[in-house]
Amino acid sequence: MNTRTHAVGSTIESNDGNLANVAALVMVAILSVVILSDWQSWQESGPQLGLMILFAMVMVARTDDHRSPRQMHLYISVQTLIVSLAMLQDTVFLLLFFVLSAQAMVGLPTRAGLRWIALFAVITVAGNFYNDFELVPDLINSLINCAGFLFFGAFGNALMRAETARAESQQLLLELQEAHGQLQAYAERVETLAVAEERNRLSREMHDTLGHRLTVSIVQLEGAGRLLDRDPNRAGQMIQTVRSELVDGLADLRQTLAALRNPIVSGDSLPNALHKLTVDFERATQLTIQTDFPTT
Repeated sequence: MNTRTHAVGSTIESNDGNLANVAALVMVAILSVVILSDWQSWQESGPQLGLMILFAMVMVARTDDHRSPRQMHLYISVQTLIVSLAMLQDTVFLLLFFVLSAQAMVGLPTRAGLRWIALFAVITVAGNFYNDFELVPDLINSLINCAGFLFFGAFGNALMRAETARAESQQLLLELQEAHGQLQAYAERVETLAVAEERNRLSREMHDTLGHRLTVSIVQLEGAGRLLDRDPNRAGQMIQTVRSELVDGLADLRQTLAALRNPIVSGDSLPNALHKLTVDFERATQLTIQTDFPTT
């Protein structure tokens, strides 16, 4: 379970981090174009352009794989410092806080992300008052910007949750497919064991039926061979008994083969079964068998 959670978390951070990086790069490119659009003063805007390039470099250099919360806090701290320095020149650079708000909510726990958004709001208010001290307009702009930070943060958080659900669903699907494969292997093994058990049952059934019949037949044939000269009639009866035993044995064999798919479960106990077997043997061979079975 821990391995699955770690894999899902790494996938989410990588996907959402890449999306935030693309959005930030687009915004940096737009701000850079705005800075360079004024050809006469672009040399004076060199520090701002340098800060934008530094912001982009820090963002690209950041690695999403196996990123710890401490590293994420450090990354946002550096980027916040860069944006704050840029805002000393122009408040337009507070737009980068929108990207940082989304990144904070994606890469950090919710409370930590909200604390960073609150800090962005404080810096925005301070930057507005620093550049152009107009109480009412600055407060209105600050409130609008703070609402934008919260919106982007909520969007990033919702994106992370959706990606979490998707990644977990995909991981569960993989585990379900693996479990299905294991169940198929277990089913094949059970089927193999069932076939082996059925063969063993068939062997026991044939031994119990044919073994008894053949034993009786052998005894009868031996007796008939000895009595053939002295008592032909008795020998003929014994041969007839052998014939009956063989016919009955063939019938039992056919019955056993027919009952393979529907095993017949006898309710007799072992002593009763042995007693019946002994009685049949005595009746067929006309021999007296002494037994001592426990009564049931």
